[in-house]
Amino acid sequence: MLNKKYLRFMLILLFATSFVTTDSFTNLASTQTFAQIRVADFLGLWRRKNERKVSRTSRGGICSITPGIFETYVVWHDRPLFIWKSSANQDVQLVVREYDSQTEVWRKPVNLAAQKLAYGAEKALEAGKLYQWQLVNNSRGINESVTFQIMSEAERTKIQNDLQALEQNSKLAKSSPEDIALKKAHYFLDYQIKHQNDDKTYLPWSDALQSLYEVDKPSASFIEQRDKFVVSLCPSSSTATR
Repeated sequence: MLNKKYLRFMLILLFATSFVTTDSFTNLASTQTFAQIRVADFLGLWRRKNERKVSRTSRGGICSITPGIFETYVVWHDRPLFIWKSSANQDVQLVVREYDSQTEVWRKPVNLAAQKLAYGAEKALEAGKLYQWQLVNNSRGINESVTFQIMSEAERTKIQNDLQALEQNSKLAKSSPEDIALKKAHYFLDYQIKHQNDDKTYLPWSDALQSLYEVDKPSASFIEQRDKFVVSLCPSSSTATR
């Protein structure tokens, strides 16, 4: 006959094993749920892209993506993220100039294989001003220059307040940084911009895309979904990813 101490030990062990197993399944289900939500959010971006027929073709083996490419040249970020696609492994310079005076504002060496570079000058770009960016080699452009304009200060302030409220509410709801980034991207794709002397409305795709890169430590699945989406903007085979 089993003694009481042994029976008590077996009951404690059984309870502990049951607790760990249940907790593990709960965590797994929670992870799967978040993953499904994240994929659904990215699918939402794909749907918006297809609705607006957003796409680019490459020139000279380089496909410029942001800022100022899709739909509108107007952007909210005054420290934009420059994104392009290229299969080349070549050292170039990314140059930003004022549009009117052609005064050089910022220059930074980069390899085309990096496929992105954040604006890093000490002073942010000015609200309401037109700029151009271009990838150049030996002071000669190797792809087309792209014109973009920073939003007016009033409009930038409105969006800044909206994004702060979105982030605060998301944190209260315990949303992950990746989910917050996706919410910001969808916010921008619900924000309508009007150009001067034009009744049409445009969506700030450049800002939506930049939001996806503002996660400090993105997961592998998030990076995979983001890269697939960005690559889809340049369907040419000459824009192979790294």
